[in-house]
Amino acid sequence: ASRLTTLILPAVTTLESCSSAHTIARFATAGGKVLASGRLADKIRERGSDTDVAAIFADLRARGALTHLPDAGKPEVTAAVETIARPRPDVSLGEGPSWNAVTRCDDAWRIAAFNDRDDTRRLTIAIGAGPIEVVRWDIETGAVSAATANDEGLLRLDLPPHTVVCLSIQSSPAESLHRRPTIPPPIEPQPLPGLPLPITLGDGWLFTTRDSSDAPRLVDVTRGWEVQSHATFAGTGIYIRATELPPLDEGLAWHLVLPRVHETVECRVDGVSLGRRIAGDRTFALPGSWRTAAIELHVRNTAANRYYAGTPYAPDVPEPSGLAASPRLEARRVGRF
Repeated sequence: ASRLTTLILPAVTTLESCSSAHTIARFATAGGKVLASGRLADKIRERGSDTDVAAIFADLRARGALTHLPDAGKPEVTAAVETIARPRPDVSLGEGPSWNAVTRCDDAWRIAAFNDRDDTRRLTIAIGAGPIEVVRWDIETGAVSAATANDEGLLRLDLPPHTVVCLSIQSSPAESLHRRPTIPPPIEPQPLPGLPLPITLGDGWLFTTRDSSDAPRLVDVTRGWEVQSHATFAGTGIYIRATELPPLDEGLAWHLVLPRVHETVECRVDGVSLGRRIAGDRTFALPGSWRTAAIELHVRNTAANRYYAGTPYAPDVPEPSGLAASPRLEARRVGRF
């Protein structure tokens, strides 16, 4: 059974694929709550406008399976959200907005909260009833210690100015306190039966930035630019490579797959933009008429490496930036998303 009860779509107009719309429809039909503002979704990322997606959302609205606030401002959205029971764990940090993240890792919740103010603020986490194990992680030493919620299922911690707290919360003590989260390796290409093997584009890439004095130079695409002479660079890094596209049977097309990108990317081939990818699968369909492709990948990282450079908050290791795994070409059937 899903742990999720509510899906909020803040002015979402584009989905990954039509199957995403079908998943949302199944969620709503099974009793999940869907709240949408702005224009309802009517596009998919691969090819833009999609009548099937538009029809699915129109049907959800007609059946009352979706709450739609087309012209809502912040007060209307806030009022609608407040009618929905907040899930556990529920995190709040004193008065006003806060920087925090709540993610699920196996059978545990991992929570990080940052007090960016100059005064101490109280962090309150509503955990809920039942036997709960709370572990606090020290971000400087990696040491772990136990934290305790009160009888009401509330955990309260006072955060001094400019400090971060990291917690792991789970309902059973099965997980070792010394377990560290790991980054999964890039997904290896798995060709479908009857299709050509993927082509790895691991070498021959040039890297530059929009700074006119930064001449293109060879770069290792399996490591970010932060460890290749651009430790504090924040902005758009440009990866350039030309490649031959072997001919394919009818009904197939080459797709450029980027296994690991930090963070967002726009793909241009022969000067033509094939779109941007913000999260999820970074894949671009290449027109079948091309036999050669001059590829440009415009990758933007976060501002952290530049923002924190020279401050007490600078990490020991710069934030990953740019490509971190070799791009590859995959032959896929036309219409497969």
